[in-house]
Amino acid sequence: MNECTYGDCEPVEMAIRALEQEPKTGHWIMHDYHRECSTCKVRLPKHMMRNSYCPNCGAKMEEE
Repeated sequence: MNECTYGDCEPVEMAIRALEQEPKTGHWIMHDYHRECSTCKVRLPKHMMRNSYCPNCGAKMEEE
């Protein structure tokens, strides 16, 4: 990786690593009062169903 010329490089390196990763995809697993991300397993209230991305891991939600 190139050396930084402007102070601490950690945020830049983190951004580069994030961009190099394969995009995550998942789907919502429905439960009685919540939904669960199939990628990171976070549980959210059902009223947040309008999200097309998981707010926890950023996975794009696809329909089953």
